[in-house]
Amino acid sequence: MTDKQKILLLYLIFFGGVVTAYIPNMTVQGYSMLFGLVSLILAYIFRARADEDDLVWHHSTFMIRTIWIWSLFLSLGMIGAGYIVGTQADMSALQNIMDMATSGSIPDEAEMDAAGRAYFDTNFNLILKTTLMWLAPAQVYAVWRIYKGLSRAMNGYRVQNLRNWF
Repeated sequence: MTDKQKILLLYLIFFGGVVTAYIPNMTVQGYSMLFGLVSLILAYIFRARADEDDLVWHHSTFMIRTIWIWSLFLSLGMIGAGYIVGTQADMSALQNIMDMATSGSIPDEAEMDAAGRAYFDTNFNLILKTTLMWLAPAQVYAVWRIYKGLSRAMNGYRVQNLRNWF
């Protein structure tokens, strides 16, 4: 595998993880995490096998920093979105289940599923808007870094200023 192919592989796998992170399906979310983890592991492997002044070393280091900083931004976004949804959502659908549990009655799976669906249906717009607002900056950051690094790699250039967050 050539140096450019290694670099392209890193960027494409990570891009696949970034894109699939917004698909609201738990299976797809799992693949998104897997793509991110695989790209991080490959970046560490490629960097360990390359010379420090090599093109692969530079882009692997750039990708490692990108993934860790993106993960930080994404984590902060999830905390922020979770806080907003948790404090502003209509909890009446879940309150019935909580009242049943408090009175000593254990709700069955169908009742819990119905309450979860009612909660989601009632709060769908809040959840969607809040998630997009809080997670979009992390995704834009990742796409920008992928574009920046990939455009330099395809022209055979190293990434300048590897310690820069942006």
